[in-house]
Amino acid sequence: MISFMKVPPTTYVLEFKSGRIRREGAGLSFFYYAPTTTIVTIPIASTDVPFVFQEATSDFQAVTIQGQFTYRVADPKRLASLLDFSIDKRHAHCTDDPRKLPERLVHTLQTLTRSITQRLALRDALTSSDAIVAEALAGLKESEAVTTLGVEILSLSVLAITPTPETSRALEAEARESDPVSHSLPVCWPKTPVWFSASPHYCSPCAGARSSRAQKWRFPISVAQYRAGPEVPADEVRTEIPTDEGVTGRTFPDLCQCP
Repeated sequence: MISFMKVPPTTYVLEFKSGRIRREGAGLSFFYYAPTTTIVTIPIASTDVPFVFQEATSDFQAVTIQGQFTYRVADPKRLASLLDFSIDKRHAHCTDDPRKLPERLVHTLQTLTRSITQRLALRDALTSSDAIVAEALAGLKESEAVTTLGVEILSLSVLAITPTPETSRALEAEARESDPVSHSLPVCWPKTPVWFSASPHYCSPCAGARSSRAQKWRFPISVAQYRAGPEVPADEVRTEIPTDEGVTGRTFPDLCQCP
C-alpha cells in the first residue's frame, strides 16, 4: 500500500526501511510503501513548558516556585534513538514517549531548583528570583540529561516565588510592625488597640474635627491615656495627614494619639 507523507518545516521526519534511513529532513513530502517502512516525526519547533515546584528553604519554610522554560530539539536523530517517535497509518505517534520528553526536562529542572532553594533562607529565596533563574538555566544547559536527549534550552523564567498563606500573612504583619510609617499611623500610637464601650476620647485639636465619616478611623484611647498625653508646642504640628476617607488638611499634634 502506497502512502503519502507531508510534514511542515517545524517537523523533522525520518524514513526507515530495512533498518536504514532512506530519507530525512524537515518539511519533506514523499510517497512510501507503508508495509515495509517506518516513519518517525519529531517536532523541532520551540516548546513552552510551565512548571510549579513545592520546595523548602534552608530554614525549613515551604515555598512555591512557578514559571516556565522553553526548549527545542537540536539533534532529532539522537532523540529518535532514545525515544520512540514513530507514527502509525493515521500519522499519530504509536507510543506516549513524546510526552516523556518535557517530563524529563521538568524533573531535571526541579532537581536543580531544589538544590538552589535549599541553600537560601526564606527571605532570600523570595527576593532572589533572578539569581535562581541564572543558576538554574546555566545548570540546565550543561546537564548531561539534557544534552544526551539532543535538546537545547532556550530560556527560563520564574514568574512567582510565594510562601504559604500563613507565612505570607506573618511576614506582612512583621513588616507593618517594623515600619510604622508604612501604614500611616503616628509613631506614638499604642501597639495594641484599646477599645472601650464608652465614647472615644481625643485630644483637643482633634476633637473638633470629628465627623461620622472620619470617626471610624479614630483610635479610641482611655481617659487616663488622654489626660496623661504629652503637651506639644503649637509649632510642632503635622499637617495634611491623609486618611482612607479623604479627610485631609487638618492639623494634628505630632505626638497626638489620634490619627
